[in-house]
Amino acid sequence: MVVYSVLTTDRDTQYVRVYCTYNPSGNDPLTNHDEIPVTDANVTISSDSALYQFQKTVVQRVDKSRYASDIVAYMSSPFRLARGKTYRLTVTSPTLGTATATTTVPGAASISAINFIALADPYYARVQGYGLDVILSPQAKAFLTRIYVDYLASTPQGWQLKRRQIPVVMKPLSRYMGTWDFIYPVVKRRGVGPSETQGFTTGGWINMLENVIWLYDGAGVTFQQAVFYLIQFDEALYNYYGVANISRDKYSVRIDEPDFSNIQGGVGVFGSSGVDSIAYALPETITRPPPK
Repeated sequence: MVVYSVLTTDRDTQYVRVYCTYNPSGNDPLTNHDEIPVTDANVTISSDSALYQFQKTVVQRVDKSRYASDIVAYMSSPFRLARGKTYRLTVTSPTLGTATATTTVPGAASISAINFIALADPYYARVQGYGLDVILSPQAKAFLTRIYVDYLASTPQGWQLKRRQIPVVMKPLSRYMGTWDFIYPVVKRRGVGPSETQGFTTGGWINMLENVIWLYDGAGVTFQQAVFYLIQFDEALYNYYGVANISRDKYSVRIDEPDFSNIQGGVGVFGSSGVDSIAYALPETITRPPPK
């Protein structure tokens, strides 16, 4: 039995996927074009004060390049997670037996801006960088930060609210307009202490303004706010992610067989993430220096 579920605090609907393993031809998983969902399972998640019963549902699959069928899953709603609480997953199938796992949801984190003036007034702020200072919860083993900018843009249908993620830096790939490499924050394992930082370059924000926002949405956009996001990973979720992603050396070849599972009586992962955010108001107009 293969069980996969990532609980998250930013929604009140939680999902669990339950599948069978398969033996592909030639030991090549890409030759298998059909998933084998377990449809006779009883799925529950419990805490010390509540029990949530999951119901079978079908979720539309966005990418059908490999699997043509939609996703069979188990769903519970409303199910809003409590921060810092431990949840136990139990999956029982008459044909495949019982699988269990636990996760402790990361508690609430603290987020504050570093050099916010670089976002509000990048051309005149005279600072080379800005970013986030975060204090992680004890349950978090890793984290991911993001910064979004919200603004109103004029369209043929009227003013529309748009959101774009701000990169750490933008690197030009060629002399032709629009060919940029957008570098975004990556998942980081926490250090010894609770405090962590993520830096961004002021030049990256200026490039975003000039070569994306003003280029595609016009110079008359009205800025609303910058939203700072923090996603905390519990230990199981980060361990599962780290098996395949922790080594980013493109010159090395991995010769071991990476695998991780915290499912008792099966394989897969049962993890959780905590999402926190804070918004800072931006000036409606960002002043550019006069043309030279």
